[in-house]
Amino acid sequence: MQQFRKDHSAAPAKVKADAVAQVQDQIASGKLVVHLPDGAHLAIERARAAVGPEGTVVAIPIRGAGLHVASGLTVQIGKDGALHSGESQFKPTGRIPGW
Repeated sequence: MQQFRKDHSAAPAKVKADAVAQVQDQIASGKLVVHLPDGAHLAIERARAAVGPEGTVVAIPIRGAGLHVASGLTVQIGKDGALHSGESQFKPTGRIPGW
C-alpha cells in the first residue's frame, strides 16, 4: 500500500470521469463481467481513480445485498488500453474490532 501511494496520485477530474465511463462502457458491452449478487450495485458516484506509471486505477465500491463496505471492483486501465479487474465481495460474519 505504501508503494502504491508513492507511485500513484489522485486522478484529475477529467481523467477520472473518462476512466469511470470506460469501465461502465466495458460492463455494458459485456467485455468486463461483474458478479453482483441480487440487491447489490456499483456505487459509481463513490468511484475513486488514481494515476500511476502503469496507467489509471479505478476503484468502485459495491453496495447493498448485505455486503461489507470494503466490497468493491478495482479496474486497472493500462497505458496500452488493456483492462485488468478484481472484484471483492465481503459478507459480514460477525463484528470485527475496529471496523
